[in-house]
Amino acid sequence: MCIRSCYGYCDSFIKAALHLLRTDTGGVGELADFLASGSLVLVSSLIYKRIKTRKGAVLGLVLGAIAMAIVGGLANYFILIPFYTNVMPMEQIISLCGKANPLITNTLGYVLYGAIPFNLIKALLLSIITFVLYKQISKILH
Repeated sequence: MCIRSCYGYCDSFIKAALHLLRTDTGGVGELADFLASGSLVLVSSLIYKRIKTRKGAVLGLVLGAIAMAIVGGLANYFILIPFYTNVMPMEQIISLCGKANPLITNTLGYVLYGAIPFNLIKALLLSIITFVLYKQISKILH
């Protein structure tokens, strides 16, 4: 967990801002990533702030990962998909995604079987890394 949710949220913002320097998407992907990553940071750090134990850390990270998956799915549905359909027809997007995952046959399938699992896997990997490294790093930061 970040020492404070504000620091973690600022970190997500700085990462998104740096990506803006070399993006061709007008910041749409960076906004969605900031919202999703920020939800992981916010939820996990708020829970850990209240329950400062290993159990609290695990609970915070698990609930934060779930929050990131949900926010990532919503960001895809309401932000990314509308933007990308201006560049490529949705049918073509679904066709390309369907080659990788046959469960993706429509927009809802893209969100449920593509975006949400991707964000959940990303959040779980980030959570595992955070759980393993947090204690060592927190000693340096205090």
